Amino acid sequence: MNRMYELQRNAKKIEDDVEIEESKQPAQEETENLHGSFLIEIDRVRDELHHFTTIVEELKTISQSVIQSVIPQREDYYSRLFADHISTGNQVARSIKDKVYELQSQTQQLRQRTSSTSAEIRMRENLTGTVINRYALIMKEYQSLQTHSRMALRKKITRQILLINPEIQENIIEKALDESQYSHNYIKDAILKV
Repeated sequence: MNRMYELQRNAKKIEDDVEIEESKQPAQEETENLHGSFLIEIDRVRDELHHFTTIVEELKTISQSVIQSVIPQREDYYSRLFADHISTGNQVARSIKDKVYELQSQTQQLRQRTSSTSAEIRMRENLTGTVINRYALIMKEYQSLQTHSRMALRKKITRQILLINPEIQENIIEKALDESQYSHNYIKDAILKV
């Protein structure tokens, strides 16, 4: 008799568990959809990070070309190409930043809706943190490259002006550094006068 009672009691527990699972199913589907869309967004951000890395690598090459060019037309071409890549890089960086903030916001909303700290939330935070760290490293390199290129170009222009006229006033050099086109015109005029 005890065995029969035990079997009936276990059967009732299984039926109760099935009812609970059925009532949780729509919430689980919503969580799975959120999880899937989150992973898709993370993949998109990673793709954009790869694109951003490619832009930074191309900028390194273009920067060297700008600095090493001796023909003003070629320098102008590379300068425009450099400016276009900077513009594209800024757009990609802004897009990545916006998407990462959105992912963080979604994770915070999920944390507020569920009272426990689930593995899902920790996974989201870890993936978002990894993407943020990678973005920060690439952005640091991007900004460093811009600063280095600007300083190298300023040195080049100063050197070119001093070669033409070693006794030039400091304010003219500063004006030439502020306006790259002015330096080309100044150098061209100075060469034609000689």
